[in-house]
Amino acid sequence: MRPYVLGTIVMLTAAAAPVLLLWLVYFQAGRRWKTFVAFASGVTLPFVPVFWLFAVAPHQTWFNIVRYHAFYRRLYWPETTQHDLEILSSWLGDGPALILGLLALGGILFVRRSAWPAGVKAEFYLCAWLAAALAAEVGRAHPTFSRYFLLTVPFVAILAAAGLFALAGALELQRSRWPIALLALLMVAGLARTLYERNRDIDTWAPYQRLAAKIDQVTPPGAPVLAVEVLYFLTRRTPPPGYELSYTHLLKLSDAEMALFHLVDESKMKRQVQTGQFATVYTCDTDEIDDWGLRALYKQSVDMESCTLFWDRK
Repeated sequence: MRPYVLGTIVMLTAAAAPVLLLWLVYFQAGRRWKTFVAFASGVTLPFVPVFWLFAVAPHQTWFNIVRYHAFYRRLYWPETTQHDLEILSSWLGDGPALILGLLALGGILFVRRSAWPAGVKAEFYLCAWLAAALAAEVGRAHPTFSRYFLLTVPFVAILAAAGLFALAGALELQRSRWPIALLALLMVAGLARTLYERNRDIDTWAPYQRLAAKIDQVTPPGAPVLAVEVLYFLTRRTPPPGYELSYTHLLKLSDAEMALFHLVDESKMKRQVQTGQFATVYTCDTDEIDDWGLRALYKQSVDMESCTLFWDRK
């Protein structure tokens, strides 16, 4: 599943490429074919390793980069449509995002009506098209997340700067700093509120470091551990085959594909746990504890960070 991250990046940013290409070709009269070839080469070269992977293992590469993201991402988000609607409307309650968006909208309207040179206007239009294309692409990711829209912020911010300039001009306050100071204060206050709210829910390294230390304390070196990616990283343990990505255990593929992709589904996980494959088991799911019979399989356990560690098999 190593190309998984590449698939995510491609899914979130691919819309920028045609926008950039059309803009470059349009403004390169007489050199359009050269521009097209140069751009296509620049886009293609970074994917040479992917083409090599596809030549070596086409089925696995296609699944990792395209098929998984197109059909299986929603497995862990059963209420995907409701979730997406909440994300797409969340900007209405986000002060910094709302201010930035309104300034950007004002900026693009100001640029259209201004007497600025056509070349300067074209650069602002490019920012608008890039922001719109990226927002449309990440908005249709199923499911989508608010952090995906950070990709649009650099381009929206450029338009917002024009909007702030227009606002200062409209109020005839070019020499006054208080409008900028007021907007900056509102942005900072909104950001502080957002960080405060998220700090109560977001994971930090400290709990995982405590869990990793406990795993190392109770597990012999080299003994297999059932955990999550961050704990494998902190304990410097190689995940068992099929456990490299936790977002794959709900996949229901043919036996041949599961073996080809080195995937482990929930039923196989249960069999491996009950047959004693793992010296230590980490879980935050009380249903797994009961269904797998972990308390009957292991002599010792400890509750940590709202989860449970089991070790010392009976």
